[in-house]
Amino acid sequence: MMALAATLLLGVTLTAIAVIDAREMRVPDYLSLPLIVGGLLFMAFTVPAALFWHAAGAAAGYLLIWGLAAAFRTLRGREGIGMGDAKLLAAGGAWAGLLALPSILLAASAAGLVWALVLKILTRREAGRPMPFGPFLCAAIFLIWLAGAPGAPPLWR
Repeated sequence: MMALAATLLLGVTLTAIAVIDAREMRVPDYLSLPLIVGGLLFMAFTVPAALFWHAAGAAAGYLLIWGLAAAFRTLRGREGIGMGDAKLLAAGGAWAGLLALPSILLAASAAGLVWALVLKILTRREAGRPMPFGPFLCAAIFLIWLAGAPGAPPLWR
């Protein structure tokens, strides 16, 4: 019962984040930060032995996006990805664990690229226009939560 409640909470929160980011181009801290804590608490109460790997996933998720953002800013002289996305990937790491981060990033990036191509073809959107990454991260986090990362079982059981 606890897993079902956690899954519903995760899904509702990720949906809210995706909608807000799609509309406003920002991931609100008031949703992403409690999501990090919630994922770690869920693991602490359900699979305490895995808590370290989920905490490591949260830290690695944040640091990965932070590093990519810093590199982009250095190379291009402008912002390319926001720290809201870093906190959102940290939440993904807290819920799905360190080993799920590559799957989350791959799924989110592939979906984002496909969506960008569709927009370019259908609307003749010019390259370089900002596009929110949060909705793709949210979908990927929930997908990995429900289906599991390759070679790993779903986490909601």
